[in-house]
Amino acid sequence: MNTILILLSVAFVAALAGPTISDNFVAVVEAIEEGRPVDNVRVWEDYSHHRVREDFTRPDTRATVQRFRFYTLKKEYIIEEATKNCTVLPLTQTENVPFGWAANATLDTHPCHAGQNLGKVGKLWYDNRVNNTRSLCASEDGDTPYWVEVKFPDRLERFRFHSFLPGVPPPNVFVLPTYCATLKHF
Repeated sequence: MNTILILLSVAFVAALAGPTISDNFVAVVEAIEEGRPVDNVRVWEDYSHHRVREDFTRPDTRATVQRFRFYTLKKEYIIEEATKNCTVLPLTQTENVPFGWAANATLDTHPCHAGQNLGKVGKLWYDNRVNNTRSLCASEDGDTPYWVEVKFPDRLERFRFHSFLPGVPPPNVFVLPTYCATLKHF
């Protein structure tokens, strides 16, 4: 009898555990910040090696941009492909664990809907912080994000995942173009 109670307790605790989404991934994300969408941002998140690459089109100029963030080197590279302009900036922001917070999030009583991701239904998770509230709609198994919202006192940021592939991205994705020759490999 005690064995059954222990097994039920373990199953109950496991059912309440938050999603375990990989912090290393490749994704196509629609980012909506302050009501302005930036469609099809391709993201290579390599949290294990503290680097991120984002390819996107600027909504105002329609310029194609590559942004590399190397947190260990504390440098950010912003590259406009058409002009081959490479800007190097100091990286002062702290690296965020993309989904690390979700493991300790609280399960909402309502399901969530993935929207454009084929109408899938998932589990809604939230985490209240001092200066923001994070919400995550994830697959039933907790492995795939459908969307994330971060509510700040003065703004709302939304991220809708059109695709998500867990795992460390290949190193060649983080090689800068030759016209950004100050550093070639990280």
